[in-house]
Amino acid sequence: MPKKPKTSKHGDAVGARSALSEREQWMLAAVDAAVEGIATIDEHGIIEFVNPAMEELFGYRADEMIGRNVSMLMPSPFRENHDEYVAHYLNTGERKIIGIGRDVVGAHKNGSVFPMHLAVSEVRVGDRRLFTGFLYDISERKKHEELQNELLKELNKRNREINCLYRIGEAVRSTELTDETFLRVVEILRAALGHPAMTGVCLTIDQLTFESDDFQETPWALTARVIVADRKRGHVSAYMLEESLLTGEGLRSEQSLLDGVAALLSESIERGEAEAKVIQASKLASIGEL
Repeated sequence: MPKKPKTSKHGDAVGARSALSEREQWMLAAVDAAVEGIATIDEHGIIEFVNPAMEELFGYRADEMIGRNVSMLMPSPFRENHDEYVAHYLNTGERKIIGIGRDVVGAHKNGSVFPMHLAVSEVRVGDRRLFTGFLYDISERKKHEELQNELLKELNKRNREINCLYRIGEAVRSTELTDETFLRVVEILRAALGHPAMTGVCLTIDQLTFESDDFQETPWALTARVIVADRKRGHVSAYMLEESLLTGEGLRSEQSLLDGVAALLSESIERGEAEAKVIQASKLASIGEL
């Protein structure tokens, strides 16, 4: 039978080193090709390694980051608090990011800040503690989230306005326009405004005034006129307790809501007076027949 080739301990060691070298090269190549930023820091926060994605993410060259504190990649006040956080973790073991991950803010070399997701893992090499961070830019995700939130706010606002106009329409069409009806209109309108606790509502019809609870007239108001047969019969107004509430995109929807309520009141008053005239004419006709 053929004899097996002999191997020496020296040959085994060379093969092991070769296999290890190949593995290390493969791992380094994978890290270099990673699309997310990868950085390693020591327990003092000093950067020991960064991959090319970190250079692209923050705008610094590798040699500008290695050897410096990782807080250079953070905006204030996180920059000033980072060393304190690391010391707190080393002393107590209480984790806030390590092994958990969360959305944070990074500082680019050009001074701009951007949102990113950070996940940190801890490893021990001999007696040393090292922390490896995995980072990626989430600016696009944040933009989509903000857009969704804005659309959701707008949808909720529209639903609130539609519900308000529907309830007021039901109130003024199903009953006679009494003082109680007008007070009900004031309550419904105030609840539908963007800041009901900071807004008072006043409704004036034919010299009669109806106000919300704790009403306070201020210099900051929105108003819509109640016009019947081309003649002003009153107005509906919302008074803000703070000037800051009278700014922003929300004002257009608030004014639109007031205009809608004023239009409903104008229509109801005109219809009610027309019906009263028909009834009066019918009574006079009956008297004439008698």
